[in-house]
Amino acid sequence: MDLIELRRKSYPIAKKVGFLGGSCIFHPFRQDKLTKQWYYSPHFHMIGYGWIKGVAENYEASGWIVKNAGVRESVGATALYQLSHAGVHAHHHTVTWFGKLAYNKMRVVPEVPEEEVCPLCGGKLSKVAWVGEGVCPVPEEEGEYFVEPSGWIPSHGWG
Repeated sequence: MDLIELRRKSYPIAKKVGFLGGSCIFHPFRQDKLTKQWYYSPHFHMIGYGWIKGVAENYEASGWIVKNAGVRESVGATALYQLSHAGVHAHHHTVTWFGKLAYNKMRVVPEVPEEEVCPLCGGKLSKVAWVGEGVCPVPEEEGEYFVEPSGWIPSHGWG
């Protein structure tokens, strides 16, 4: 089977043993513990959530081995390790999302940008450009400062 077929088959297998959803990371090779040589052995690592059960029955029915690595101390570190030696393909994603965390399940409420206003009068702030004489009087450190308006003009997108 090719990568796409294998991955497509892995999702229902994961669901059958109680894995509700998460990321699926493809690994095309394994390393022999004695010789340290890499050999072709396509498999997937899944990071997500659920309660894994019935792996022996699943193996008997499907021939697919499912291992539960348990609760991880750091999900980020686990993902970093899995990605450090994952398979990269020119036309297929190395990581895919499925189940309860699939792409079509994600709902993002757009963030409404907060309008910046003057802390004194509450008026809308606008970009300005320095056209006065000498060096621009902008302080080195970030913060709120009040400066004389002479020498500043509305920038209208330039400057």
